Amino acid sequence: MIFSRLLLNKSSSFDDFGVPGTYMSVLLLASWLLICVCIIRGVQSSGKVAYFTAIFPYIVLLVLIIFTATLDGAREGILFYVVPRWKLIGSFKIWQAAASQVFFSLSISFGSLIAYSAASDFHNKFFQQMCIVVSCDCFTGVFAGFAVFATIGFLAKSLNESVETYATASGPGLAFITYPAALAKMPASPFFSIIFFLMLLALGLGSQFASTDVPVTALMEFFPSYAKRRSLLVVITCSVFYLASLPFACPGGIYLFELFQEYTANISLVFIGFFEVISIAYIYGFNRFMNDVEMMLGKRAAQYYLFVTWCITAPILTLVSAYAINQC
Repeated sequence: MIFSRLLLNKSSSFDDFGVPGTYMSVLLLASWLLICVCIIRGVQSSGKVAYFTAIFPYIVLLVLIIFTATLDGAREGILFYVVPRWKLIGSFKIWQAAASQVFFSLSISFGSLIAYSAASDFHNKFFQQMCIVVSCDCFTGVFAGFAVFATIGFLAKSLNESVETYATASGPGLAFITYPAALAKMPASPFFSIIFFLMLLALGLGSQFASTDVPVTALMEFFPSYAKRRSLLVVITCSVFYLASLPFACPGGIYLFELFQEYTANISLVFIGFFEVISIAYIYGFNRFMNDVEMMLGKRAAQYYLFVTWCITAPILTLVSAYAINQC
């Protein structure tokens, strides 16, 4: 397989880990250099790039949906996507996937939302923006699903197999193996392959901008004397992250990635979210927080809704999600 052998140079097992490959190391370095350049001036630079990383994926998804909807097998793929399978509702894996999707898509527990809020105006209408972001995220997830499953339906039909065979793919397997295989069978496949991988690049850069800004903003908050030396902090942070990510460029790096994805990117985020809610709702105090909201917005926005969700339902649901993930 091209992805496993040519690109990753994947080893036979985790024990045969190897050393970072030149090809992957250079690509990784190029990625971090690009990230460094884009965020080195803070919101002034990353905000301009965000116009591309945020808008371009929607254009690509719209093009893919319009085109793939006309392909043979797209109907079966879309039906597989929209028709509920109620027997799976009691499966812990379903709730694990749902919790992971919410945390990842909204960047909950990553710290990026807090880091970006530091650049906002004090009287910023954050509650209104929160509703817009959550609504757009939900729409985007559903919207992207039509593009993915229409394409998967086409691939399954062309290979005379069931949609479920390919619909269960996830992570790198879906993005770099299953979906490209479907694109390769389409008319004008080079064009769709190019815009698809450009979309992945835009999405990856957008996410990485936010994640990299977290330690930079934290260091500037803890050490105000470095606030005017943001460029130096960005260079140091990107350099450290590049060195820390080199093990993933090894032949056994994909096994390390799967290990991180399984054990650190799921339950740890849920626990971080749980303690964030507890720290604000109970330790800092809900009433004190609402006083801050009133000072910022001039009113205690959605007080009863926030009380029920933050003080009651959110802690309970995060613990239930953590239990569900632990059972998988």
